[in-house]
Amino acid sequence: MLRKLNIFLRKFIKKPNKIPTSQHLPLHKFNYFEKNNHPKLSYYKQVLLSLETDNLWVETNLNCLLNLFEGYQEKKLNILELGSYQGASAFLFLSLLKNSKITCVDSFKDPINLKLFEKNLKEFLIKKRVIINNSSTISFFSKEMKKNFYDIIYIDAGHGYSDLTIDIHCSFGQVVDGGIIIFDDYEWQNGNLMSMDKNVRLAINDFLERANGCYEVLHHGYIVILKKTKDFNGFQVPKNYYS
Repeated sequence: MLRKLNIFLRKFIKKPNKIPTSQHLPLHKFNYFEKNNHPKLSYYKQVLLSLETDNLWVETNLNCLLNLFEGYQEKKLNILELGSYQGASAFLFLSLLKNSKITCVDSFKDPINLKLFEKNLKEFLIKKRVIINNSSTISFFSKEMKKNFYDIIYIDAGHGYSDLTIDIHCSFGQVVDGGIIIFDDYEWQNGNLMSMDKNVRLAINDFLERANGCYEVLHHGYIVILKKTKDFNGFQVPKNYYS
């Protein structure tokens, strides 16, 4: 099955010859909590600092996520997270969205990361609010295609152009109309032209160009947040592909 998916990847995804521009990213910024020095911002910063993790990058996006989820706290949402590492982002989502559940997809190649993930999310695992899928995103999508199922999808797994493109297109088909997709690391700064950061922007900008008219941009900065407005049919997995 995975061999078929790799063939599909080579055949149907053509990498652009140059990096598309971000012309589809208008200047929308979430900034209420930071601008007003809201106590909620300080509170959740302290909560995140209590976690056992060597990477609190999610704190960079805290102001934006607090703005995004304002008014969603009591809703029962299905969340999909691609790339979980040591659980900081999943912890934040479940802390902010009190009645929601999350499916976390990560290969956890380093067993230490899985151990810390389970420790950081212990209270949510006990309450059965977390489903751990210990696999690559390609393997997950080869078995778990649920059209219009998730309310929120957070994408932060593979950062190569091909890996990320597959994750984006498969995710867009699985989020509900009006649902949210969050891309991390859009403004990652790194060295040479085809390094990780350039591939992230390349994949996201390329998708924005292909799917123009099927989404609304809610925010862009270090993370890009889209609201799906309708299905994008320009890039489909062939019928019976997963049979």
